[in-house]
Amino acid sequence: MILTVNIGNTHITIAGYEHDTLQFSGRLHSSPAATVDEYAMNLLNLLSLYQVAPERIEGGILGSVVPALTGRVLTVGPGLKSGIKLRLDNPAQLGAELLCGAVAALEEGPGPLAVISADTAISIMAVNGKQELVGGVILPGPQLSLS
Repeated sequence: MILTVNIGNTHITIAGYEHDTLQFSGRLHSSPAATVDEYAMNLLNLLSLYQVAPERIEGGILGSVVPALTGRVLTVGPGLKSGIKLRLDNPAQLGAELLCGAVAALEEGPGPLAVISADTAISIMAVNGKQELVGGVILPGPQLSLS
């Protein structure tokens, strides 16, 4: 099983895949005040909730927009070979979840396309017919919009 982890400002989304098939998906609360041990216990509890033995995990991939929670691990972002060219003024500002979303969308069909991600914020990214991420917009998410 491959464990995927997306660390966002509000939530940490964790999912497990076997042979490209989603086995489980869950969320934890993001908190810079939480300790490594607290995150380890929460992860083990999440795996237990979905009846996934930790021994089944063969590898993982991490995306993060919260450097304080990331630590020193390989993360998804500019410089990682994703198959998509980043035609942005500052590729380092691209959130990992947006890059992963564009890669996943291109697996479903060729560009051009708009990739929409709705979480804490609503992001719309544009991918052209050459599989290049050419720009996007970030809008207030549902909670902020209600406020």
